[in-house]
Formats: sequence, C-alpha cells, structure tokens
Amino acid sequence: MDSPRRPMSRDNVFVDLKYLTFGFSYLQDILDRALIKVATGEKVVTGLYAQQEPYVCKVQDTFEIDINILVLFVILSWMLPCAMLVKSIVSEKEERLKEMMRIMGLNDAIHWIAWGIQSLAFNFISVILISSLLKFGRIMPEVEFSLLLVLFILFSLACTAQCILFSTLFSRASTATASSAIIFFLLFFHYQIGRRSKSHIFALLTVALLFCVTKKLALHIAPNFIFYIIYNVESFVILLFQLLFPQTAIGYGLSIVHYAEKEFMATWVNIYYIEAPDFDISLLMILLAFIFDFVLYIVIAWYISAVFPGNFYKIFLLFNSKEHSKLVWIFFSFAIFFCLTGNEMK
Repeated sequence: MDSPRRPMSRDNVFVDLKYLTFGFSYLQDILDRALIKVATGEKVVTGLYAQQEPYVCKVQDTFEIDINILVLFVILSWMLPCAMLVKSIVSEKEERLKEMMRIMGLNDAIHWIAWGIQSLAFNFISVILISSLLKFGRIMPEVEFSLLLVLFILFSLACTAQCILFSTLFSRASTATASSAIIFFLLFFHYQIGRRSKSHIFALLTVALLFCVTKKLALHIAPNFIFYIIYNVESFVILLFQLLFPQTAIGYGLSIVHYAEKEFMATWVNIYYIEAPDFDISLLMILLAFIFDFVLYIVIAWYISAVFPGNFYKIFLLFNSKEHSKLVWIFFSFAIFFCLTGNEMK
C-alpha cells in the first residue's frame, strides 16, 4: 500500500498494478509451480485467474489542491489589508485626529465602527471572489456557496477586530504597519507547523511570543506558563485555545471542509457533523469561534484604549497614579455600572 491517503480505486497500470505489469506475479507463479513439482513430483495443471476487488464509486477530482497551500493564500490575501487598516487607525492617532474627534463628541466606538465598515466593504469583495472560485471553480464543489460565504465573512469580522486590537498597542504608523503584518502571519505560522507535525506545542510558543510582544507580563513568566500547560492541559483544550486566533481557526475550518466534501455534501443541515478525522472539533465550533474572537478582541481593545490611551496617559499618571491603578482593576465594574444606569463613562 502507498503511504499517501488515496480514497480512489487503485487501478493505475504503472503504479497500482506493478506486480502484474512488471511480471512479478508471473515469476512468483512459475517459482511456486516449480517448488511444488520438486516437492511432490506432480505437475500443477490448474491455471490462475486474477481480478481486482470491487470498489465503491468515486468521483475523480482532476484539480486536487493542497489544503495547506490554500490556507496560506487566504492568510496572505488578508495580511496586507489588515496591515493597512492598522496603519490608517494609528495614523489618525499619531496625527492627533482621534483627540479632535473626541473634542467634537465622537467616542472610540464611532471611530472603530467607521474603519470596521470600510474594511469589511473591501474584504467583502475578496470574500465573494474566493468563495466563488472555490465553489464554481470545482475546487470544493460539494460545499454550499452560502456556507463558504459565511465562513469567510466571519473570518473577516474576526480579523477586523484583531486589527483594532493591534492599533491600540502602537503609537507610530510605520512601526504599527510592519509589526502588525509580522504578528498577523506569525499567528498562522504555528498552525502551519503544528498541522504537519501533529503537535500543539507551537500554540504554546505563540503564548510566549504574545507576552514578549505586548510586554504586559514579565518575560520569565512565559516559560513557566508553557511547561504548566504541557503537563496539565489536554490537547483538546490547547486546540480550543488555538481557535482564539482567526488565522488558526480559518486553517482548521478549511481543512474540515476539505475533508468533509470528499465524503458527503457539506450543507447547513449537517454542519454539526462536518469534521475532519484528525480533529475533535466541528465546523459549527469554528464559526462560533470566529464570533467569540470578534467579541473578545473588541473588549480587549476597548479596555486598553480606555485604561492605556497611548502616550498621553503618562501625563495623567503624573498627577493621578493612584486613580489609574484602581481603574486598571475595576474598569469593567465601572463599565457595567454606567451601562445599567444609562450614563456615559468618561
């Protein structure tokens, strides 16, 4: 048997039927007859008849594509627009336009919604083109077009929220553009290697990378945290942790769709049962992970923007250091209170 997974019947003359094509079976039959004649003194007159075992019907895909290459192209398609989105948001912060908008009465939510709608409008063109190419280009013909459309739209939403989070971590547009593009690709890199090596250790390395980039925790905490997860957390929990990154989630999502459409029609009816044999997650969990990522990134960006609003918060710390230290821990309590009372938090 050949090592690659081949669901099609083995009827290729030069590859699958080598024993017959190159005469090995005939030579083996001659040697068997000679050994029997020497051992028993009788000549074997019974002939042999070879026939392949019946195989179930399959449709030959003449344009088979490596799913890892497909996921890589999707990530590269979104990397440049995401970097430009971060650059645009940080440029307004760098030019003090964001503070001018606050003076005019526009808060951060309006600012982010405007950039988010603009980004989604541009990304929607890519979503339509990629979904149409996969469906009508007969790359994934057994998948519903609306299912691919929703998968990429939710991926775009999560990436937009992630870019908004990236914009809160930088104060210079040039640094933000290069750094966000590198981080965006690195968050996919551990999936690419972990997918091939069948290991989740690269998800743990991503945790250490994020700690080092954001500088929110001491660097000596990351190795201890990694070793704790290796010895105490199951692989399924680590897999769920990987879904917190849209780059990883879209990789697993396309892999699941790629495996599923070879076996049956991938539709909304059986979306909960669409899963790959190598993973313990379904396509429905991938879609829910995109929604969770969107909410999580928006909340974290809101928190960072409110508690650490760029270089200007250092001036505030000179006079109100105690009040700021309290706000770091009770920010969400204040937010819930003002939301319930209907007042605006300032």
